[in-house]
Amino acid sequence: IVTDANGCTNSKSVTVVVQEFENVVITGNKDICFGERTTLTAPLGISYLWSTGETGRTITVSPTTSTTYTVTITRDGKCDGVGSFTVNFNPDPIIIITGNNTICLGECTFLQATGGTTYQWSGGIIQSNAASIEVCPLVNTTYFITVTNDAGCKNISSVTVTVKDTITANITGKNIICKGETTTISVSGGQHYLWSNGATSSSIVISPLSTTTYSVTISENGKCDKPVSYTHLDVY
Repeated sequence: IVTDANGCTNSKSVTVVVQEFENVVITGNKDICFGERTTLTAPLGISYLWSTGETGRTITVSPTTSTTYTVTITRDGKCDGVGSFTVNFNPDPIIIITGNNTICLGECTFLQATGGTTYQWSGGIIQSNAASIEVCPLVNTTYFITVTNDAGCKNISSVTVTVKDTITANITGKNIICKGETTTISVSGGQHYLWSNGATSSSIVISPLSTTTYSVTISENGKCDKPVSYTHLDVY
């Protein structure tokens, strides 16, 4: 009601509308692993403005750290609503594989994986859910391990077990001699030699006084050592 200087009055009214306020609930996957994405969805409204600058009802995010996203929604007959949603980033497990990855034919080796809570090996004829496996491959073989951590994130690694070639070698020489005689025994194959008498050449000259067995360990770069023995010399 307004009165002027002459005492005249007039009146007018205005209605203040209190719009409804409503919490904004965003839906989406709260936990993701490396490389994964999740879609965040806001409630229905007229317009949207996300903290990422996007203006759609939904956004797809793939954070590499735990991140909180917010959205402001304009809705008919209601106040603007603001909501937030935190996406937790969980790193993939870091896999460490230990064990001897070079063996000789006929040998076995243990492979041990760490970094998670569950494990699954595959490769060759191996299918195992244990963290440690024993393998005895006959040829070079690659084994794969899938590791899952507490957050459900997975990672895959592999290890190749190399089976070294075996040296082909033989000992030759006369195995019957008379007392006082000498004879030469030789080994074929390989690059390096160690005889039971300490000699390191491919051939040795011997003059045993009684029946004797000589043996030699043969080695070659990149191959497994091979022992050769039981050359008998009968002395008459």
